[in-house]
Amino acid sequence: FSSDRVRANHDRDDFRRVNGIVQTAGNLSAVPGAGVIGTTSYLSRYPSTATNLNRKRARFTLMLFLGSDIESLAPRDALDLENEQGVIPTYQDPQCTVCHDVMDPVAGLFTKRTNTGEYDINRAYEWTKTRQGVQRMVPAGFGNTRVNASAELPDAWLDRPLQWFAQQMVADARFPVQTARVALHGLTGIDGDSPRTVQLVNDLAADFVQSGYDFKALVKAIVTSEVFLARNLAASENPSAYEDVGTGRLMTPEELDRKLTAWLGDNYSWAGPATASGLRGLHYLPYGGIDSDEITSRTTSPTALIDGIQERVASQVACERVADDLYNDGPLFPDARAVDTPDTSAGRQAIRANIRYLHRYLLGEDLALTDPEVDTTYDLFVAARALNETAIPSGCRGGGGGTDTNRTVLPWMAVVTYLLSDYRFVYD
Repeated sequence: FSSDRVRANHDRDDFRRVNGIVQTAGNLSAVPGAGVIGTTSYLSRYPSTATNLNRKRARFTLMLFLGSDIESLAPRDALDLENEQGVIPTYQDPQCTVCHDVMDPVAGLFTKRTNTGEYDINRAYEWTKTRQGVQRMVPAGFGNTRVNASAELPDAWLDRPLQWFAQQMVADARFPVQTARVALHGLTGIDGDSPRTVQLVNDLAADFVQSGYDFKALVKAIVTSEVFLARNLAASENPSAYEDVGTGRLMTPEELDRKLTAWLGDNYSWAGPATASGLRGLHYLPYGGIDSDEITSRTTSPTALIDGIQERVASQVACERVADDLYNDGPLFPDARAVDTPDTSAGRQAIRANIRYLHRYLLGEDLALTDPEVDTTYDLFVAARALNETAIPSGCRGGGGGTDTNRTVLPWMAVVTYLLSDYRFVYD
């Protein structure tokens, strides 16, 4: 594959299987493919050093693909670092080997990759080196190679250890379980380790194996499962018994930006205060975004910054859109107009109907006109109108005048701000 770096000259939908990759820098040997664990992006995400010797890569690979956390094997706060044993404690000290005998064989399998991930066929395995006559590391392999020679990397695979490792991992009973767990969490947000989903994960893993490790079949099994399709509990059931089940989560800044655009019109994009960028710009990281460098995990619970940004979004959207939509039959007001006031029966009906619509449109609630939620929002409209404010700030006029003779624009702004400030708007 080669590229002239001109995007227009390349079809973004042209996907092809890649075989026989050859590096154009450093060692020019053909790179043996090994799936995700052999990609530059994966190896760069978990780089190594001259002293770490690929142990970080081993730890995360075992955790991500087999669900095994090496650091849980022994309490680190119990280590007596003042009394280390041996020339190489990680090979000789029992308080170290309890973890290293599991981690170091796998770390050795990454030997043919440099600290930055480049393939180098000439790199020597650490277990072939010694210090003061002591072996530096247990042999590379999958399992405890100190006591089980059959777990060692076979000689025929010494130049392509990650290919052998990938085969061993996929054949491990933990692999389909962890794959099911990760897929379930990704599609539903449900923790695959929760007591209520352990059996589901095991069933999904069994189906995954039965399908010949067809990931599409695993996805279909999840989206047709009860935990994915269920919408509500029976009236007789206790909600507290299902706290670990459900798909509700805080929307990402990208998702909220798309939602605002979809809800408020194709030409709308929240810009944020005193800036030309918004949820995809200066407010991206404060709202829980990631930079794929130092910040790699999405924020799943609201913070003070997120709360503040949501309030700003609510007040600014209300300012910019209410008058415009009232005067121009916009998406926020299909039932009410600026002339509809609580002073007449027809006006009250139109206001309540539009409030009901906004609850459904913005919060996904299908309420009756007599629902207490509608009453509360209607009372807010009436209370805001009782303030007798008629001046509309210049930035909130939507092409109309600066005077609100009906005293309905600012009350509707209060209603929209109130609804957009509700966390139900930013939860998916």
